[in-house]
Amino acid sequence: MESNTALRSIHHARSHLFALLAQAFRYPDEEQISLIREGVLRKELAQCLALIAPELKAELDISGLASAGTGDSLKLEYTRLFDLAASRRGCSLDMGVHRGPRMKTMEELLRFYNHFGLSLVEGQSELPDHITTQLEFLQFLAYCEAELAATGQSADDQRRARRDFIARYPARWLPQLQERLAKNQAMDFYLNLVGLLIAVLQQDYRTLAQEYGEASLEKSSTELIYTEIRG
Repeated sequence: MESNTALRSIHHARSHLFALLAQAFRYPDEEQISLIREGVLRKELAQCLALIAPELKAELDISGLASAGTGDSLKLEYTRLFDLAASRRGCSLDMGVHRGPRMKTMEELLRFYNHFGLSLVEGQSELPDHITTQLEFLQFLAYCEAELAATGQSADDQRRARRDFIARYPARWLPQLQERLAKNQAMDFYLNLVGLLIAVLQQDYRTLAQEYGEASLEKSSTELIYTEIRG
């Protein structure tokens, strides 16, 4: 049986992994590009995987996560792929663009966030359905698990919420994003990034579904999915 310390380390690794992925999906500044070129990002992601999903670390090719091209290549690629105003062939990082109606999707996501006492920061550029916002919420849930594990408390609510959130949101649109990236011949960095995220979420969902059962997707849009299980 794993100790509370070991469980906390795993949960912190998962939280850190989601934080790293969220940052990687933002417009790359000079500091981020340096961390990519120096292999720091890939190394940190690999370390997290070694703790939470060693089988994925052995299977996945994440070599592209250390490749940012030369000069401003990564910045230009980010704009080409993700800035819909700059290119009609872009691959939006907003879920509602892939699976609408968008307003309904954002309302559902806000209810999920608000239930855990979270709200968007005034002036925040990313909307509720943006991939970075979704990843930051998963980061928060994993961090809560770590803190609860440290004191021997149950994190069942957080784990069920993560299972339901993954099933209803990122798992339902990331494959479409991955397909669009392939069609647009995206740089290996972004292909590897999305491939890694999908694999991590699929593995995480399988583990949670084995523990708590499959997530129900039949709840109405006015209710949180996991409230049925908690009740």
